[in-house]
Amino acid sequence: MLTTTYRYQFARAQVWRGLFDTERWRLDWIGVLEDTCGRRFRVSHYPILGTRYSGVYDLEVAKMIPNHECILYPKALALYGESTQWRFTFNLTDVHGGTAVTTTISGGNTADRDDRVLLYMLAGLQNQALNTLDTDLQSGAVAYERGGPQTTQVGPR
Repeated sequence: MLTTTYRYQFARAQVWRGLFDTERWRLDWIGVLEDTCGRRFRVSHYPILGTRYSGVYDLEVAKMIPNHECILYPKALALYGESTQWRFTFNLTDVHGGTAVTTTISGGNTADRDDRVLLYMLAGLQNQALNTLDTDLQSGAVAYERGGPQTTQVGPR
């Protein structure tokens, strides 16, 4: 399990919007990312060389409370052998006039070399998206509309 907390000087609604702006994640999205529990869609990136993983994930929205909490279950599809189920949790809280986002990546089998490589890669994707969120919010790169829709249409790039 890997838990990380990121802090931003923006309101929760702004951080939420940026967090789920699919253009910010280095992934190809197929389907619709929306705040509907049980919703499934697919994301992909390059295959993870030297492992059994194809770089394709079937993703399920397990819990989505806009501006507060999101739980996603990505299943990493394998080219051979067993696929692996993961759990991504995002919790947003108010802190000192801004927002803290606590993320947890769990699941997989860290005794398995391929799963450790996958965890390292998933953590890198997450860090890239969340470490640049503050800059993107400051620059206006994230289209924030107060009270805007909680649904994002996604598709292949």
